[in-house]
Amino acid sequence: MQKYRNIILGLVLVAAGAYFLLVNFGLAPELNNAGWVVVFGAISLLFLFVYVSAGWREWGWLFPVTIGASLAIIGQTVDISLRGEAAGSIFLWSIALPFWVARFAKRGNWWAVIPAGVLTVIGAIPIITTTDREDLIPVVIMFGLALVFALVYIQRRDHWWPIIPAGVLTTIGAIILLAQSELPGNWEGQIIGAVLFGGVALTFALLYWIARADAGWARYPAIALALMAAFVFITGEAGQLFFPILLIGAGVWILWRRNR
Repeated sequence: MQKYRNIILGLVLVAAGAYFLLVNFGLAPELNNAGWVVVFGAISLLFLFVYVSAGWREWGWLFPVTIGASLAIIGQTVDISLRGEAAGSIFLWSIALPFWVARFAKRGNWWAVIPAGVLTVIGAIPIITTTDREDLIPVVIMFGLALVFALVYIQRRDHWWPIIPAGVLTTIGAIILLAQSELPGNWEGQIIGAVLFGGVALTFALLYWIARADAGWARYPAIALALMAAFVFITGEAGQLFFPILLIGAGVWILWRRNR
């Protein structure tokens, strides 16, 4: 069957090259929109047959299937006012789909979650631009990419490195949300700064808790960043409220220790 798949691929490439060559010499007409819909649809169906005959684990053959289908759909619907943003999302998701299939085609293909997830998240951006909440685009990107790395860790718990980008991206997403919200003017800088350092501190603390044997060093940046978060929060206007509470808490703790 491999022989026939190669023959089909070779014939498609030869036919495409010959057509474009004839067009360049004025010996063949250029296809209109309907013609390209037929061409891309035929290519998609042809490679779908190749993919099915090769077995679902041969996910590489899905790229011409999904991309050809997306181009045919876009070409077919462009005449009925398909928005360009939707077309962009369809095309990006058509590239992401084979990677999702690759992930489940073989246990060792955990890496496929990264390109699949990134393309899926980016593909959502054009759709969001059609709404009145374009301010959510950076939030969706940060949280979406954080989720991708979290999924990578869930699949490969012996790899602790995805925890770091997942935590950092989540922190950045939270900061963007805070910056877009109505924070008290004299507290805004301190709160955002504290969340930045505190979020990264929690990331390293989680890393230390999960992978203490391999990442024992993570406790040092966790402690340092936590202290930095507290310092940023206390030294600002918010510290006028937090610092007295901290003193009271310290005093209560000393008295409790004294009376034990």
